[in-house]
Amino acid sequence: MKESGGRTQELRLAFLTGVAVLFVYLACAGGRIVASDEHTMFLLTQSLVERHTVAVPEGNAEVGPDGRLYPKAGIGQALAAAPFYVLGKLAAPFAPPRLRPFVVRAGTSLVNPFAGGVLAAVFLLLLLELGLAPRQALGLTAVAAFATPLWVYAKLFLGETLLATGLTVELYGVTRLRKDGGMGAAALAALGFGFAILVKYAIAPAAVLFFLPALPELKRVRPALASILIVGASLAVALAYDVARTGNLISSGYGRQGTLAAFSTPIWVGLYGLLFSSGKGLLWFAPVVALAPAGFLAWRRIDSKLAMGVAAGVVVTILLYATFEHWAGDGSWGPRYLVPLVPALVAAVGARLANRSLPDRRVWWGTVLGLGLLGAAVQVGGVAIYFGAQMREAGDYPYTRALSDPRFMNESHWNPYFTPIAGHWRMLARNLREHLSGHVPHVSLSDASAASAVAAPSDATTSRIGVSEEQATALTHGFDLWPAYAVYAGLPAVIVLLAWALVWLVALAYGSWALRQASWMTLRQGPSVRPAPPPEQDSGTTVRAGSLFSMTEPR
Repeated sequence: MKESGGRTQELRLAFLTGVAVLFVYLACAGGRIVASDEHTMFLLTQSLVERHTVAVPEGNAEVGPDGRLYPKAGIGQALAAAPFYVLGKLAAPFAPPRLRPFVVRAGTSLVNPFAGGVLAAVFLLLLLELGLAPRQALGLTAVAAFATPLWVYAKLFLGETLLATGLTVELYGVTRLRKDGGMGAAALAALGFGFAILVKYAIAPAAVLFFLPALPELKRVRPALASILIVGASLAVALAYDVARTGNLISSGYGRQGTLAAFSTPIWVGLYGLLFSSGKGLLWFAPVVALAPAGFLAWRRIDSKLAMGVAAGVVVTILLYATFEHWAGDGSWGPRYLVPLVPALVAAVGARLANRSLPDRRVWWGTVLGLGLLGAAVQVGGVAIYFGAQMREAGDYPYTRALSDPRFMNESHWNPYFTPIAGHWRMLARNLREHLSGHVPHVSLSDASAASAVAAPSDATTSRIGVSEEQATALTHGFDLWPAYAVYAGLPAVIVLLAWALVWLVALAYGSWALRQASWMTLRQGPSVRPAPPPEQDSGTTVRAGSLFSMTEPR
């Protein structure tokens, strides 16, 4: 068991880290909801808040028994976004009338930056449980937050950030439960499990396999009861949602995509596409996960059952999506369906680095740093340029082939010359040159055109985007950042940029506090506080307190 003072310091570090990541994500937010899946989930959130129903007027939906449309996706994202929708509604009257519908959407979209902040805080706590020193846990958390697609998905109104958060909370709870027991750890594990299922039923195999190692620890009444109540409540919400939209307790709402007929991709095609293809390969979009296999081997020495449960969850999920007909998750940035697994894969890397007897530990940290810098460079293009803008410019959108066509987005998926990573950077460089030379996009929004952003007219594309096709094309020469959109819409540039700078200053302040806290904790605790695997004698080189990636602990 850990002393309360040590736990308090860890929670303080996690809070500072989570707030720092939150404000970076807020600074980089786009504040727009335009992709078809985003639009559908916004409409579901709107329906829940405004009309207390789960029916939607349009979008990626199936016809229910009453003839109305109901979303295919789970209800978890809409439930999490509802408070942010309300905040958007409260803020809207302070904006010009032509911008009010966009303010509502911008407010609703902030659910994922906040989820990303929670994810970073919990992920850091997980790394500490695995045996990393505070300074090292902070550094690897930064790699996960800014050198993987988690950064880009925190900008989007899609469920992947929430799924990653749910699985990470679950994994942290299970880890704590296996080490210390207790009702709190059991409740965390169950809460993460239940929330992930509510967001997306397809994550169930990973969620179940992550949870299985906790079962031997649930023999005591209170932890078992907490888990049963929380998981039961989550399942009850899911079943009620299914009944409301399908009239059937066991119908998932996904229609054909919920049947075996939708899993028609040859497995070798999907595996190559998800892991190695130039357009969707996880190893290109999150290079640090290349170290995960070695990490799982090290994790087995810390907790073999948990390591095998997590590895099994990762493998089963990859195999599941490798055979799915829409394995690429288009349109999206990188391997969308694998993004929820990223924290678990980076945690495995952390388990490897926690081994203080590792003879080439300095080389491992150097490799993590190098892959982290490479991954961060990849994400910068995805953060600065909206993936939909790149798809438009590349000719991939509007779609010319059906999603079920094996040649759908063939060049972007498989041809390295057309990889979105390079495409985003080309657009970023071009748009920056244009802005510096004074060529800035302008979006003229009348009250009538703004109203179409939340209405449900016959033109679903106009409803989704909220601007004309001509203006959407012009915005491919812009940046996917809320201050950029605000300036393009005619708001005073000086005020907007000052507000943006303030957000960055808050992020920098909390990041600095987190680094100071981690350095103080590392120097205070020394190497003996967290004996990961039994340490062997090593050189024990002392490093400066301010170094984020320290190779060994101070002696």
